[in-house]
Amino acid sequence: MQRAVKRRPDGARKAPGARGTRARPGGRGPALRSRSLGVRDALAAVEACYRRGWTDGLPVIPPTEAAIRAMLRGAVVAPDQVLGQIRSAPVTAEKVAINAVMAGCRPDHFPIVLAAVRGILDSRFGLAATGASTQSAMTVLIVNGPVAVSAGLNARDNALGPGNRANATIGRAARLVIQNACGMRPGLLDRGTLGTPGRYTCCFAEDEAGSPWTALHQERGLASGSSAVTVFAGWGVHQFSDHLSRTAEGILGTAADSMRALGTGNCVGQGECLLLLSPEHRETIARDGWDKQAIREYLSAHARRSLADLKRGNQRPGQVEAGDEERLIPFVHSQEAVLVVAVGGMGGRFSAWIPGFTSYSASRAVTVPVGPKA
Repeated sequence: MQRAVKRRPDGARKAPGARGTRARPGGRGPALRSRSLGVRDALAAVEACYRRGWTDGLPVIPPTEAAIRAMLRGAVVAPDQVLGQIRSAPVTAEKVAINAVMAGCRPDHFPIVLAAVRGILDSRFGLAATGASTQSAMTVLIVNGPVAVSAGLNARDNALGPGNRANATIGRAARLVIQNACGMRPGLLDRGTLGTPGRYTCCFAEDEAGSPWTALHQERGLASGSSAVTVFAGWGVHQFSDHLSRTAEGILGTAADSMRALGTGNCVGQGECLLLLSPEHRETIARDGWDKQAIREYLSAHARRSLADLKRGNQRPGQVEAGDEERLIPFVHSQEAVLVVAVGGMGGRFSAWIPGFTSYSASRAVTVPVGPKA
């Protein structure tokens, strides 16, 4: 019988009946605070994680002490460093490292995961609402800067889909932290009515090399050449097609028409939204001289519907009254509430938008710098 040491992803005390010891430095760095479970082999470790509700439904990598320490070295961070807290429970770097190992991250991914978790725990992001609401919001991670390249993140073909380890595992690590370290477990604090595949993972890089515009993190106040993660709470991805427009206004008119659909979070609460523009669409828009600010101005002005429409569509209470036809309701809080990101591959004139969590006051996107040291 082989004894492998597997760490608890929530950093809690050992389960009743489990064997456990505190890790000792032994020349290997600061002591780990999480308790260990004795198991006979790796497959048994995976099954133990399933039994304790530590997975997202997919198999996980067993978080051995060596793997946890390697992950922490990827960001030169102490295990007990507190990144933030949720419901008075501190979230430490060690807890995040355990979940990053389970998700399949490499150590060089870990600085990105840490920055994402800091953003998720920021009060402006509103995890207590976004993680528990029946809306089933997903946590979207947008990575900018040199770290996106060095970590191997995909910004082009199939950037929001499967096939890239960094995209899949970094986003998955953030989700496992929300579930295991923050307590947002499905059926318990996570009360999503339908759920969404985006809660497994949703992480990608902005295509800065292929973009004619200022990168997202620079627009949000960070320096050129820096690296950052922007966390955004949103509904599902709404793809739209426009193969015929050859003007910026034509493409953005299609986008605005999709964005003012009845029944979205933006229809109800005028929060933020995320616009994802593919290469061929952004080439046309840039050729007409439009930058990201012009895009935001257009969409905030045109993604609107009359109060009468909203009442008829059961999105506002009451009967249609005089003046309701002329009163236009914006679907975003402000121009700044439209986040524009260059992403996607060539060969199709498809772009997308992601509605934001219900209201601007409940959740806002947060951008956090990424560095080699945390």
